[in-house]
Amino acid sequence: MARVIELAPRSPFHDINGFVANIRAAHPGISDKGVDQSIKRALDGYNPRHSGRVVHLFGADIMAATVEDIPAWPYITAGEQQRILDHPMETGERVDDHDGKVSQLELANRLNRESVNRSVLISPRGLQQTYVWRLTTNWIQDVTNDDYNLILSEQGNRRLFRDPEIHGPYVDVRSYANPPVLSRMVTADQRDIDAFMRERTHRPSWSGVDTAT
Repeated sequence: MARVIELAPRSPFHDINGFVANIRAAHPGISDKGVDQSIKRALDGYNPRHSGRVVHLFGADIMAATVEDIPAWPYITAGEQQRILDHPMETGERVDDHDGKVSQLELANRLNRESVNRSVLISPRGLQQTYVWRLTTNWIQDVTNDDYNLILSEQGNRRLFRDPEIHGPYVDVRSYANPPVLSRMVTADQRDIDAFMRERTHRPSWSGVDTAT
């Protein structure tokens, strides 16, 4: 039975209150500035959907003699197509199963692709078919039941993919929808507001400035 997996990258803003609560639980006593810095670091690694983004997961079908005939081939980027073809099917070094992740990472990044067997590209290990998430596939892929369980069994993949039949349509959130309020000021006097803003607005300052004469 086919299942559906959607590319659904999540930023802290998808659940900012939950994100902040997890930070405070993991780091008791953290300041508000520390929380802000944690949010910024998380945003640095956030790569949203955009027209140029393509995510590949290569499966065992890339080992076919006629790899150009696999269903996913037309959606694979030209660079990744060439990468697949550069790796030999029959010869070349293979992943060491005793230290699979480290071995695969080292082999997959070798510049001499002809010395490494094509099977090194299969990730996660054991994936049956190749899947491509991009705008032209509407960011979703029908996957086999075994591949579904394998993909979502990895923590890194669970941060990137999800089942839309369980979670509903994906909505990209890039800013606060309902920002948490740390403090609130209530006043009827505009002068109080102006004074409050002046106290909290950074103004550049200089010292020891030399002027040419």
